[in-house]
Amino acid sequence: MIRWLGVVLLLLPFAAAAQDSLLESRTIVTGTRVETRVEGLALGLRDVLAKRSGDPALLDDPRVDTFSAPEMVEDYLYLDRMSDLPRHDEQGSRDRPFVLVAHFSGEKVDAALTDLGEKPWLDERPKLLVRVAITDLTSTYPLTSDGDNDERHRQALFAAAERYGMHLVLMPLALANAVVKYPGAMPVSGALRWSDADYGWVGAWRSGDHAWGIKGVSFDEAYRNLVQGAMAIASGHDLPRAQ
Repeated sequence: MIRWLGVVLLLLPFAAAAQDSLLESRTIVTGTRVETRVEGLALGLRDVLAKRSGDPALLDDPRVDTFSAPEMVEDYLYLDRMSDLPRHDEQGSRDRPFVLVAHFSGEKVDAALTDLGEKPWLDERPKLLVRVAITDLTSTYPLTSDGDNDERHRQALFAAAERYGMHLVLMPLALANAVVKYPGAMPVSGALRWSDADYGWVGAWRSGDHAWGIKGVSFDEAYRNLVQGAMAIASGHDLPRAQ
C-alpha cells in the first residue's frame, strides 16, 4: 500500500500500476486521517462500480454500502490541492484538501458487480459529441472547444467525462451551429440555464429518443448528470432518475 504522498511527481509509479482507468477513483477529502480516507474510498468505490458497469444507478444503490471499500483497494495516494501555497505555522495536513486517488482490484470490483446483478462494460465506448446551449444571468451561448467565456463549463464537462470513463468531443465556436457528422460518435444535445426559482442550474439533455435532466444543482453536478445519462444509454442501462 502506498503511504501518504503529496507531490505530483510521485504519481508516475502509481499510474503504471493503475493501467485500467475504469478501476481508478479520485475523491476530494479533508486531511489524511483514517476516517476521511475510509469515507473517500467509499465514495470512490461507487464511482468505480458505476464507471466499470456503465450503470449510474449504482451511485445511489444502498447495497453498495455492504462492501468494504478499503479491502478492495490495491493502492492509493494523496495529492495536495494546496501544494503551491505555504502552510501556516499551526496548519499541518489535518485540514488541508487533498485528492485521494485510489486504484481498486479488478477481480474484487467485478465480483461486487456480479453480486449486484451487473457485469463489467468493457466494450469500446463511443465518443460523446456534445452540444449544449448555456444561459446564464446575462446571455446565451454555445459550449465549445475554444470559447473564451465558457472555460469553467468546459473543464467541468471534461472532468465529468473522465470521472465516468467516457470521452467527448466539443465543436469549435466556428462550427457551433454547423451540421457535423462525427463517425462513431454518440450525439448528446441540451440546454443548461441558471434558475433563481430552482436555486441553481437546470440541465435538460437528449440523445436520440432518450431525454433526461436535473435541476437546482451546480453546473458541475449538471454535467455529471449529462455524462451519467449518456453512459447509461450507451451501456444499455436505465437513465438516471429525474431530479
